[in-house]
Amino acid sequence: SSAVGGAAMANPSAAGGMEAAALLEAEAAKAAGNGALAGGRAEEALSHYGTALEILAQNGAATARATEPAGALRLAIYLNTARAWMVSGDAVSAVAACNKALRLDPTSEKGLYRRAQAHAALGQRALAEQDLEKLLEAHPDNAPAETLLAQ
Repeated sequence: SSAVGGAAMANPSAAGGMEAAALLEAEAAKAAGNGALAGGRAEEALSHYGTALEILAQNGAATARATEPAGALRLAIYLNTARAWMVSGDAVSAVAACNKALRLDPTSEKGLYRRAQAHAALGQRALAEQDLEKLLEAHPDNAPAETLLAQ
């Protein structure tokens, strides 16, 4: 989100020691990926997301927590990567991307929902139900999760 980039620009130390310019560069790569995904170009989006993650890793953000700007950006990129994998029909890779997101934030609403969708696409009903139940425990008002669980 632009709030992440804006916070880092106003306070470079907010990035957990990461250079503000690198955080903005990673944010721009994520935005390019989002544009590609919105345009139906999932493979291009995945390339941009990979670039963004590489920038973050090269600048010491590989261990940033989800509560830090660089960690929040990593979380968003993993979640968007999972969506792009689903759009491209690769539910196994979507699960892997969600797993990375959920290591950063174990109760991520999007992470649990997208992983449940991927598990469902793979015919792994029990795993999908576990994710949806965990999601609803943390976010009881999530109507799409309730709908998916009822299917």
